[in-house]
Amino acid sequence: MYTYNDSTYVGTGDSLVDSGLGIRPGNSVTGIPENQYVVSLDYQRDNVMAGLSTKVTGDRYVNLGNTWEAEQYTTTDAYLTYTGESGVGEFSGWSISLLVNNLTDESYLGGISGGGAWIGAPRTISASFTVDM
Repeated sequence: MYTYNDSTYVGTGDSLVDSGLGIRPGNSVTGIPENQYVVSLDYQRDNVMAGLSTKVTGDRYVNLGNTWEAEQYTTTDAYLTYTGESGVGEFSGWSISLLVNNLTDESYLGGISGGGAWIGAPRTISASFTVDM
């Protein structure tokens, strides 16, 4: 999937109000990348499900003056799930899953708001075990 966004501030129509708010008509909206791509692959066969998803987020301005720009970044997430049946009592099945977010441990500025930016999450690995009744 590809997204193109060309959002700009239009202003209030009153240059004094715009100046007081820090808005410059024509500047790009903060926190919004012009280009963003997502590519995902999923696999399923018998009891195994797996997938990989990569997102590229383009450069984004952090402040209203468009003088601070957060650089483009790429993150990749992966998952693997194995399911099985259970013939024990009330239990009908089970699954075990492994999820890795930010597989390549990319360093990036994630959230942008109010003229500030937050560091994106590092690689995170989680696992879960589920029993169906």
